[in-house]
Amino acid sequence: MFGIFNRFTSIESIIQILIALPAVILSLSTHEFAHAFVSYKQGDPTAKNMGRLTLNPLTHLDIIGFLSLLLFSFGWAKPVPIQPSYYKNPLKGTMYTSLAGPLSNFALAIVSIIVFFIFTLLTPTEYLIAIIYGSISTLSGIRLLLFIVYQVILSFISINLLLGIFNLIPIPPLDGSKILMGFTSYKVAAFIHRIEPFGWVIIIVLSMTGILNVIFTPVFYLSYIFRLENFISFL
Repeated sequence: MFGIFNRFTSIESIIQILIALPAVILSLSTHEFAHAFVSYKQGDPTAKNMGRLTLNPLTHLDIIGFLSLLLFSFGWAKPVPIQPSYYKNPLKGTMYTSLAGPLSNFALAIVSIIVFFIFTLLTPTEYLIAIIYGSISTLSGIRLLLFIVYQVILSFISINLLLGIFNLIPIPPLDGSKILMGFTSYKVAAFIHRIEPFGWVIIIVLSMTGILNVIFTPVFYLSYIFRLENFISFL
């Protein structure tokens, strides 16, 4: 299992998944809201009329995509409906709308990294040591609370980086395919449209062959970097 869940027993992994739920829900909702917002700003009322111009997770979450993100490190929400015919330039407008989703996740990741550094600087060193060498089953009181906060912050960093990078893959129906069409020729755009019915099959094959793990390698490294044991010597 990816990132922050790796070093825990099976029971604690379940607890870690529960701790990660706020990050998963907010990250997916923000991603879809960003699509709806940029589309609306370009003159398309479709998402707003369908109630998708909101951060309410109940309107965005796809249960299978939600569970996939928790268990397999990649997932999705309900696609935001758009009508490119409302845009002044449908191809560019679709590109901007598609780009908004991954950018919103990268923005959340940056904010989470800033919060991580603030958390590290403000938390007494003895508590940081307890968090590093403790676990949910051994900590209590303020140490347990700080441990949970730390894991939530890591979840926000990892999940948003995963979502951002995953959605930039140029395979339909992922955002990367629509972004690519805004930069390339008609022939490339036509090819992307032709393979769209097979998009999820391609993605599943990439996952089963381990290619997705290669794509996610930067996130794996960042997940390791943002561990308290790598910062404690400087405090």
